[in-house]
Amino acid sequence: MIVETVDPIQQVINIDGLSYVMNVKEYESFIKQCEKFMETDGDSILTMTQIISDQLIDSAKDNTKVAELRPQLKFLRELGFFMKVLLVPVD
Repeated sequence: MIVETVDPIQQVINIDGLSYVMNVKEYESFIKQCEKFMETDGDSILTMTQIISDQLIDSAKDNTKVAELRPQLKFLRELGFFMKVLLVPVD
């Protein structure tokens, strides 16, 4: 993966009054690590988070309540969607 700087200005995100710089190099490193053991297109990343969700459900104890798993499952769903749309092919 090659990261091309189209605009030399760093992307800054403000969340609850705190400013954060987008660390593209760390994202690139993450994707390179993932490429060693899986496909890294958006659909494959989304599928991986769904598989992890299924494993979480399947390995839960019989007396585990849905409310106990809901935060983890929602997080994985949101993470999957986020990762899927984070990189968009350049036309």
